[in-house]
Amino acid sequence: MALKPGKNTLAAAAAAALMLALAGCGEKDRAASSGDLPEVAPSRATNTGTYPPGEPVKAKFNEFENATANTYHQPDIPKGASDETLVQSEGGGTTVSLKLEGLVPDREFGAHVHVNTCGADPDQAGPHYQDKKDPETPSVDPAYANPKNEVWLDFTTDQDGNAQAESTVDWQFREGEGRSIVIHATHTMTEKGKAGTAGERMACINIR
Repeated sequence: MALKPGKNTLAAAAAAALMLALAGCGEKDRAASSGDLPEVAPSRATNTGTYPPGEPVKAKFNEFENATANTYHQPDIPKGASDETLVQSEGGGTTVSLKLEGLVPDREFGAHVHVNTCGADPDQAGPHYQDKKDPETPSVDPAYANPKNEVWLDFTTDQDGNAQAESTVDWQFREGEGRSIVIHATHTMTEKGKAGTAGERMACINIR
């Protein structure tokens, strides 16, 4: 005849089961903290450049090759002047915003998105980014060099040297291009043979 388990036996079995369950939870916790379990990356829009998409990038102008914002022409764009840029892509279009503080006051500048990132050499940023590329280089044909096919951000500083500009186009940047904003010496010209030109490259800001 089988013996019925007593109260002490049942209690001991329940305690053992509880200890096993707690031990299992502890192993899972230790594995998670040590990185053994796979982590789920947060959802984020695709971005092939340097900075997170849809987030403002703030920087101070400097003269170093690897600076986010390079100045090539002081005192018009002095070291320590600040910029804030924002690139937003939505519904097939793109909006680029530019905010500047501490530049020379009451001064006109041209500005455009360029193909490459900035460097110590102003020419490193390459040509203007164009949605439909002009087969002729440099591009001075208004059919291609215009604010619908390029991103133009011309601005005039106020009495404190501050300015803002924004441009919205109905296309998005190709992968690996549209990496910087170059600030030029004058507002952008539009006539045939000079379209898109704006004088000397005075500064460059990495945006992607």
